Amino acid sequence: PGATGRIDTDIEAKAKAARQALEEFDFVFVHVKGADNASHDGNLEGKLLMIEKIDRLVQILCQEAIYLIVTADHSTPLSLKRHSSDPVPVLFYGKGARRDKVKFFDEISTACGCLGHLTGVELNRAIMDLMGCGHMVGS
Repeated sequence: PGATGRIDTDIEAKAKAARQALEEFDFVFVHVKGADNASHDGNLEGKLLMIEKIDRLVQILCQEAIYLIVTADHSTPLSLKRHSSDPVPVLFYGKGARRDKVKFFDEISTACGCLGHLTGVELNRAIMDLMGCGHMVGS
């Protein structure tokens, strides 16, 4: 069905589009909406399917010589079926990205990682710094 924004989205098509965009642009944003939709519906099987698709997308894109940042814009717990203010995990991948001892990509495990708790502004600064485009503030 192509890239639909739902749980039936073609993750391979998203990966292909991202790779093509990287030939022209330094920064590509890939949005995967299906996990959020499944959570709003209370659809555990759909959310698990989307997490597996996201895992596949990460696996495909990690084969490229790129920086990869994996995160979410908000939490949508299945138990609530709505957005919450719960923290979201963040993963930085690529040459020069900080490494820590976190072994699992989930809210509890990543809270113990070297990135700590980042605001949106701090996340953007960290991404720009990783890409070599950051501007140091202060002295």
